[in-house]
Order: sequence, then structure tokens, then C-alpha cells
Amino acid sequence: RVLTATLICALESVHGLPVYLVVLIMGACSIVVDGLIDAAFVADTLRHMPWELFSFVTGFLVLAEAMSVTGISLALASVFLPLAHTKSVAYVSGFV
Repeated sequence: RVLTATLICALESVHGLPVYLVVLIMGACSIVVDGLIDAAFVADTLRHMPWELFSFVTGFLVLAEAMSVTGISLALASVFLPLAHTKSVAYVSGFV
């Protein structure tokens, strides 16, 4: 499922769907498929889910989309691009 979602997200230029919508659709489909296989498992998983993280993850995705739309992520990538030729790239990617 993760590989399929990654592939569909990578093909955004082909289908035109934004990444957040692809992730939402894949998540909803996963819950439906798991529910059809074992509804008790889905109910148990939802009951024990750390719902405190839901607002954090949602906010992070909104922030990432806003950075993409406004061009901030492209500007940051341009700043770090010269470092890609050095051994510092692992440190930079781990830091960012």
C-alpha cells in the first residue's frame, strides 16, 4: 500500500491530483479494505490510536502544502543545492 501510494504521488504530473488528496484516498481505501477483512481489528486499531498526534500530523501536512504552493520549499532546496556535491549532504538532509 505504501509503495502504491508513493508511486501515485510521484505521478502527480500525470493525473493532476495533489499529494494530500492521494494520501487521503489511499488511507480511506486502506481502512475500508481492512474493515472488510477484519472489522474488529479496525475498531481495535481506531480505539487505541494516539489521537493527540492527529492535529500535529494534519497541521504538518497543511504547512508542507503551503510551503510548496508559496515556493518556500523550492527556495530552501536552492539554498542547500550547493551542498549536494560535498560530504555534508547527509548532515544537511538529516538536519532539515
